[in-house]
Amino acid sequence: MYNTKDNIVALATTPGKSAISVVRCSGSGCLDLYLKLLGTKKKPRPNYAKLHTLYYRQQPVDQMVVSFFRGPKSFTGQDMIEFSCHGGLIVAQRLLLIIQKEGFRLALPGEFSYRAFIGGKIDLVQAEAIGSIINASSQLDSMYAVNNLKGGFSEEVLQYSKKIEETITFIEHELDFDENEIEFISIEKHTKTVKKIIKEIQQTLKGSFLSNKKSSNFNVVLAGNSNVGKSSLFNHLLGYERSIVTNTKGTTRDTVEVELLIEDVGITLIDTAGIRKTAEYIEKKGISRTYNAIKAAEIVLFVDTKNPKKEAQKHRSLLQNKKTIYVQNKIDIINMCKDRDTYKISIKKKIGLDRLFTSLLTQIKDVSSLFNKENLYLINSRQSHCLEACLKALGEAVVISEKTKDLVIFVSHLRGGLEQIEELLAPKDSEKIINNIFRGFCVGK
Repeated sequence: MYNTKDNIVALATTPGKSAISVVRCSGSGCLDLYLKLLGTKKKPRPNYAKLHTLYYRQQPVDQMVVSFFRGPKSFTGQDMIEFSCHGGLIVAQRLLLIIQKEGFRLALPGEFSYRAFIGGKIDLVQAEAIGSIINASSQLDSMYAVNNLKGGFSEEVLQYSKKIEETITFIEHELDFDENEIEFISIEKHTKTVKKIIKEIQQTLKGSFLSNKKSSNFNVVLAGNSNVGKSSLFNHLLGYERSIVTNTKGTTRDTVEVELLIEDVGITLIDTAGIRKTAEYIEKKGISRTYNAIKAAEIVLFVDTKNPKKEAQKHRSLLQNKKTIYVQNKIDIINMCKDRDTYKISIKKKIGLDRLFTSLLTQIKDVSSLFNKENLYLINSRQSHCLEACLKALGEAVVISEKTKDLVIFVSHLRGGLEQIEELLAPKDSEKIINNIFRGFCVGK
């Protein structure tokens, strides 16, 4: 798909009005291009940025910052240049045309990252992490993808591979000798080692987010009966009117979701239909979605105008094991309940809202800290499939060892697990997989 010997150029920033545009080049011709465009015979100092007024055929192009990167100490591993020129459509497009006239071709999607992969600057997991960062829809998605890019996930996978390979080597070494020549390790000990590897892989899978699932943000759900002010509170927390607010019961017939960032914590705030009995089909569907939203919630704000804790008892099975904040609304016109754990507010009169928000923020931080401890990486479906297949092969090896005590069959299944781990980092059908990965990148990355 890609020819790594070509000199390539691409606009690395979004076209249009902006402070700067970045045009990047990669290839063996970068040094000659630098010297020609800047009209100098002095070789540039690598990895430094310098302000230049660039001319082409004696005509000024722009005043820009130019950075030269000497391979292999560059992103692609080749010589690179980055031109940071003024934003807008004209200057960057003119610069692209000039560089193409000097023998550079326009880069294909993901071609810079592909060269970094081929040059050994990043592995396939790190390359996939770049795509995840670009497509991240939340702060947590981005954070866990950066963990992958730094090599954390790759290192874990390599450790699994190393442990499986060491076990296979021990067993094959034993199979080459008889009992009089070396001291054998019992198959039970080998099985124990494999069980430990299985547990470690399971922990990685359990503690990571799947990038194709909307799960890295956690849910904060507003629940309660109709006409208790859930939508008004929802809009207040957002800071603008997102949900329609009326005095008519059942205005919110469906869940309304908004993703937001609160002190670097990504959450999905969800307004729900009021919990009530109804014969109306659409309202029934909305209430059903309310139940589903509560089941998937990490934090529930249960709102009522009289006694939210007492009202919540009617739904205790649904709220079991949920972090629940009880909120009594409309205290400007209704007597306050006596429950001390309930936050008494009036959205209309702006009473008690700061205290409620402080409590909610504390709960969000508590839940977020658990997420940060338990969820280490953002893995995609390909990576997850490889790990699951490895677990299956290792699990079969354990069953075989415990049933037959046959080292030959045992090691055969271990090899199957090892192949799946190696597939994660260096797939056999590499061309197809690699092309699919990099083809999804934007041009210039």
